[in-house]
Amino acid sequence: MKLSYWNQLGFQDPGTYMTEKLVWYHDLTLMTMVGLSTGIMGFLASFYLVSYWNKSIKKNEKVEFWWTFLPAVWLLFLSYPSLRNLFEMERGKPVGLVVKVVGHQWYWSYEYVVRFFSTCMDHQRGYQAMSVWDKNEDGVRVGKPKKISKFRWGDLDYAWRSPKEASSMVPYSFEYDSFMVDEGSLSSGEYRLLEVDHRLVLPLSGVLLSVSSADVIHSWAVPAMGVKMDAVPGKHNILLLEPNRCGIFYGQCSELCGVNHSFMPIVLEVITNSCFERWVGYTDWFMKGRPSRGPHWSSIFVEKNSMIS
Repeated sequence: MKLSYWNQLGFQDPGTYMTEKLVWYHDLTLMTMVGLSTGIMGFLASFYLVSYWNKSIKKNEKVEFWWTFLPAVWLLFLSYPSLRNLFEMERGKPVGLVVKVVGHQWYWSYEYVVRFFSTCMDHQRGYQAMSVWDKNEDGVRVGKPKKISKFRWGDLDYAWRSPKEASSMVPYSFEYDSFMVDEGSLSSGEYRLLEVDHRLVLPLSGVLLSVSSADVIHSWAVPAMGVKMDAVPGKHNILLLEPNRCGIFYGQCSELCGVNHSFMPIVLEVITNSCFERWVGYTDWFMKGRPSRGPHWSSIFVEKNSMIS
């Protein structure tokens, strides 16, 4: 579980590799600033306390050169890791899972789009579906465009698609809303103003987040993940998230969005790829019941067995 604690001076434990690099760069910059500030303050103190320097030295080109050259060298030294981090943050990566994050007043909604042959699953059900479809030699035929009113007129006679091509065009998707749990419904050990009824469950292999809003401007922020993305109506901001460990991560809306702005918590539950595959496999069944709490991957199978019995 990744959460800040009382009297904490540093950052939360990084939940992504990029966050580790950003924290390292912060420490490097802070160390450099402390060193330069100490040197400058020591030089000024010695200059004003030593009467000989204070009264006799009015010009020194050598000192002026060094106090200009050394800061320039330090800035160049700091620019390389900074530019490298910026490059890696903007560089994309092929992922098999896309999650659409939509902000509302005052809750979040998540839509999973899992592509066939997704890399986020070890045994994606699409493989089994394709093996069955491959045995069928018949294709999917589309009629003449002139006979279909929704099609534009064209010179296409008949369009054929193989079963594999046709099925890969339609990704598997599902969605749910995430509301804050009120104080009266909290269980022992849960956190006030931070728990939600439906967590955002993600695999370790990485995910692409598409952040948007349905009403006003929100901000989807999880400090331990090192992410903070504005949710703007009519615009999709893309964010690549690559967790480096399993756990539960907490965040909140970081943009003033109305009277209940402080009641829009975010809870990420990062699990292994195999567990995520099982979670996706049972999500359709689980969401039909619309339980008051869930769908947490660890409670899916217990809830399923109890309802069946």
